Amino acid sequence: TNLILYLVISSLLVLVWRIYIFPRTGFRKKQKAVLIGYSSEVRELVEEVNINPRYNLEFTLIAKVDEEIDIDVLQRDIINAINSEKASVIVADIKSRKIQELLTTLYNLTFNETKIAFIDIHKIYEDIFDRIPLSALKESWILENISASPKIVYDVLKRAMDIFAGIIIGLFSLIVYPFVFLAIKIEDGGSSKIFITQKRVGKNNKVFHSYKFRSMERSEDGVWVGETDNKVTKVGQFMRKSRIDELPQLWNILRGDISFVGPRPDVLGLNKRLSEDIKCYNVRNVIKPGLTGWAQIKHKYDESLEDVKTKLRYDLFYIENMSLRMDLKILFRTVFVVLFGKGQYE
Repeated sequence: TNLILYLVISSLLVLVWRIYIFPRTGFRKKQKAVLIGYSSEVRELVEEVNINPRYNLEFTLIAKVDEEIDIDVLQRDIINAINSEKASVIVADIKSRKIQELLTTLYNLTFNETKIAFIDIHKIYEDIFDRIPLSALKESWILENISASPKIVYDVLKRAMDIFAGIIIGLFSLIVYPFVFLAIKIEDGGSSKIFITQKRVGKNNKVFHSYKFRSMERSEDGVWVGETDNKVTKVGQFMRKSRIDELPQLWNILRGDISFVGPRPDVLGLNKRLSEDIKCYNVRNVIKPGLTGWAQIKHKYDESLEDVKTKLRYDLFYIENMSLRMDLKILFRTVFVVLFGKGQYE
C-alpha cells in the first residue's frame, strides 16, 4: 500500500514539476544542437523540442540523411555551427552507413576547445516520445535491445500480481454479468450470443482462445472495423468505452494466457496479415501479451496499418524497459481512462 501511494504521489509531483513549474523558472538556457538523422525522426524532434520550453536543446542545424546531401558542405556547416553559433551538442545515428564519411570530422570535434556532447538520436527520441523510432525497426536493433532472457524476480512477482488481482477483480466483476446479459438480449434479441471466442496469438506465437463479451454484430477474424459492414452495437459502444467487454479475459489471465500488462494479443487472422506487411512485427510476441499495455494508453484505437506501426513502436519500448514500476503506471493510467473516458492519447 505504501509503495503504491509513493508511486502515485511522486509521479504527480514529477509531472507538475516538469510541465508547469520548471519551464517557468528560467534556470536553463537552451543549448544549440546539430541534428543528423532520417526525415521522420528529424521532423518529429524539431517540432517537439524547438518550440517546447521543457527541453534545454534547440536544433540550429538539421540534416536529413535519407535525402540528397553533400557531405563536404555538411562538414563545413557542422564546423560553422560549432564555431559561430556555439553549438555544443550533436544528435546523430552514428551507426548509420549514411554518415560514415562524417565520422572523421565528428571524431576530430572531440578535441575542440568547446566540449561537444554526442547523443544517439534513437536514445533521445525514446526519452522524448516513449516509443522506438521508425528507423530503429531493424534486426540489428532488436538483437541488441530486446533480450529473451527471463527476469526471474520480475516474472514471479508479475505472475503473483496477475493471480491475486485476477481473482479479486474476477469475483467482483460477476456482479456486472447479469446486466450485460440483459442489455445484449434486449438490443439484439433472445437468440443473440453473449460471449465470443477468438483465436489470438500469445507468447512465442502460441495460439490461445480469448473470451470477451460480444460488442459487434458478429465476430470476424482478420479485419479492421473500417474494412467491413460489421458494426459495433450500441451496448458494445458502452462496453468498449468502459472496458466491460474485456472482463471475461480475466479467465485468460488466471490461465496464464495473458497478463494484466503487455502488448495486446492479435486475432490470429489479423496477426498473419500484419506479420507479412510490417517488418519484425512478431517480435512483440517474445513476451506474454496483456489486457492493457503501453501502446493502449499512448495511442488511439488502431484503424489502419499506420496506427499498428505506431503501436508496435510503443510495444517495443515497453519490452525494452518493462518493470513493475512501469506496469503499475500503465495500470493506473488505464483505470483513469476507464473512469474518466480520457487520457489514452499523449
